[in-house]
Amino acid sequence: MRRLLARLLPAVAVAVAALVPAGTARAADGAPYVRVHLDQIIAYDLEESGHDEIFVRMYHDGSGKPFQAWPMKEGDELSVAARDCVSFREACPAGTNQRSGGGFYAPRYPTNLKFLYVQLWEDDLAGDDLLMNVPVGLRPISEEQRIVEEAQIGGHHYVLKFTLTPVYL
Repeated sequence: MRRLLARLLPAVAVAVAALVPAGTARAADGAPYVRVHLDQIIAYDLEESGHDEIFVRMYHDGSGKPFQAWPMKEGDELSVAARDCVSFREACPAGTNQRSGGGFYAPRYPTNLKFLYVQLWEDDLAGDDLLMNVPVGLRPISEEQRIVEEAQIGGHHYVLKFTLTPVYL
């Protein structure tokens, strides 16, 4: 009987291991990369009357230069009015004017870096104005993390929403 059990136990262990999802052990440790997905940009109030021309840049502490994540063409921006909501992945709040954000760059970032910065800029004739600079501490994650940042600076009032998603290779 013992010999039979000794022969069967390795086979049972292999069968049980085949039933456990492959990513279970990896998910517990967290993903080695994260990806940033823009969700919404809401312009509740503008410093100037009329419109702001906005764009999003990202960079991490290991890179020297931010890149434009949205709109996807470097140098482009989107003109927004007060109460405009630029939507990428979700419906806008009641009382705002929903506008489609279109595509955006969503590169993956290694979680061994210290920080990732997501920046909202306003293009101005006198120079670009940094409206929001959101530092995100990078670490391995196993599920999505939602980030909502609100800024009221001068006459500007903006909300920036984005999601960090784990990326396994």
